[in-house]
Amino acid sequence: MDGRQQAGVALFMRGWRAAAHIPKVAFEHPVSVINTLFRAPDQIIQPHQFWDGEPGKGEVKTTCLWTRGLPKLVPTTPDEPGRIQACWLMGPSEERATDRSRTYTGIAAAFAEQWAGRSETYEKRLQAASCNSPSEKQAATCNSEVVAV
Repeated sequence: MDGRQQAGVALFMRGWRAAAHIPKVAFEHPVSVINTLFRAPDQIIQPHQFWDGEPGKGEVKTTCLWTRGLPKLVPTTPDEPGRIQACWLMGPSEERATDRSRTYTGIAAAFAEQWAGRSETYEKRLQAASCNSPSEKQAATCNSEVVAV
């Protein structure tokens, strides 16, 4: 482990410990040595699962979530077909590290909608997701109402 990794792990661990008294916490980080040195993440997500860009252009960047007191995120675009590894395809530049470290807006929106309060959009997406594989109780609701997302 080099000095940058050590510093990153130390920062992550200081943050996690400092947030010990906070009932609802989420830490987001790409797959890294933290998974081995700390513990497995509570959820692993991909940007294409929460895609808000051009359809069919969903990107891949495996992102780990360590949470406390929060439910797992429900994918908002589970059927997005695109799988572009944009982070890996970026050419060298001074902004490359900053661009690679950005949180995708669809993921940030899911954090806000699902963890900070259920918006109308989230409720429609949740209902649409349940209609894709409805239980017997949900089947009547799904069949009687068109869900537009």
